[in-house]
Amino acid sequence: MAQKVSRAMVRLSVRVEELERKVEGGFADLRAREQERRQPVSPPSDLAPLLDALDLIDDALRALPPEDGASLGQGLRGIAARLERYLKAAGVRRFAAVGVQPDGRLFRVVGAADYNDLPEGAVVRVVRAAALVGDQVLREGEVVVARRMA
Repeated sequence: MAQKVSRAMVRLSVRVEELERKVEGGFADLRAREQERRQPVSPPSDLAPLLDALDLIDDALRALPPEDGASLGQGLRGIAARLERYLKAAGVRRFAAVGVQPDGRLFRVVGAADYNDLPEGAVVRVVRAAALVGDQVLREGEVVVARRMA
């Protein structure tokens, strides 16, 4: 009987050691993931030109006269949609909302324009769209905000 108890204790001891190694390995994985998450996100060199191209397309669409740019505008919107799909597949989200208060985490105010149709401080024009990967800022946006005309 003592021999059986002794063997059972050895098996139990071995099993506990295995579980301890697994738990420690799991904690090591969690620590490594947390360290990776804390690393600053830098834009991959192949995505920065796409983000800039989308900003240029947005500017071009704003500048098109409605009567002259129907087919050109449609083509530019199609190109922009394809680039947006590519960025979305890469996990990148762009923010370029006009008429709302800018989120200080995402946007830097680079100018103000006299504007009575929007509340003071609302985004009038997006100069450069903000971009996120997950919850981390990939690229800070730049906006012009409304100020009340005197």
